[in-house]
Formats: sequence, structure tokens, C-alpha cells
Amino acid sequence: MASRKPTLRHELAQYNSSLDACLRGQYGMTLKLFKTLKLLIQLVGVSGGVYAMSLGAPPLATFAMMTVMVLGPEGLEIVIEQGGAI
Repeated sequence: MASRKPTLRHELAQYNSSLDACLRGQYGMTLKLFKTLKLLIQLVGVSGGVYAMSLGAPPLATFAMMTVMVLGPEGLEIVIEQGGAI
């Protein structure tokens, strides 16, 4: 008899639990705080980019800045979850 494939809900709970343990162990930070900071950084990055474009900033430079602000925390999360130290 084949084993059942885990559901997405179970996989996400397992991932979040693993990330929470890494964050608490390395940085003394909870998962909820990390996700809140990540969201705020991304929101500020996108808002700043939109504001800069409304002031006449070059679109390519603005989109590059927005991309870094959005993808930076995502990359950091991957590094932390895989056990890397920042």
C-alpha cells in the first residue's frame, strides 16, 4: 500500500515550523515577527518605487530598486531556512 502524499497545508505547517525554529535559534525572533518585517520592507519598497516614479525617476532604476526590495527578504528567508548564517 502506497503512503499518502502530504497535503499542502501540512507541508506549509512543517516549513513554517522549521523556519520558526531556525529564527528562534539563530536570531531570537519569532516567525510572526519575521513575516511582519518582511511584509513591511516589501510594502515600503513598492510604495517608494511608485512615489519615485510619480516624481519622475527613471522607470528602469525604479523597477530595479523595487525588485531588490521585494526579493531581498525572500532570499533571506531561503538562506535562513536552509541553515545558513547571515
